Amino acid sequence: MKLTDADNAADGIFFPALEQNMMGAVLINENDEVMFFNPAAEKLWGYKREEVIGNNIDMLIPRDLRPAHPEYIRHNREGGKARVEGMSRELQLEKKDGSKIWTRFALSKVSAEGKVYYLALVRDASVEMAQKNRLDN
Repeated sequence: MKLTDADNAADGIFFPALEQNMMGAVLINENDEVMFFNPAAEKLWGYKREEVIGNNIDMLIPRDLRPAHPEYIRHNREGGKARVEGMSRELQLEKKDGSKIWTRFALSKVSAEGKVYYLALVRDASVEMAQKNRLDN
């Protein structure tokens, strides 16, 4: 298989690979609007895709972090680097109902078509965090 053939094949499976991924996948555009929100993300946050697509990413950010979040993104877009970009770490996620769960969160900056997007892959880490807390105590 030639590289161009492989690239074309990859293009065709990219969307289904994210859509069917067991990790929550959230993609935001240059205006910080959610462009993609897969079924695993629906399960984690408790929002349906239709409630999230087209809205500002701040709706998925825990309430206590929302005031600082727009500035954080602006700094990153202007050349800074997010503390969580390019790494995986535990973060608390606030669900639609207000409850919080621990997650493992990985953020990637994606440059395409002359624009900067962000892709977050998120999974529930509640069990691991509970085990860690038991070991620490």
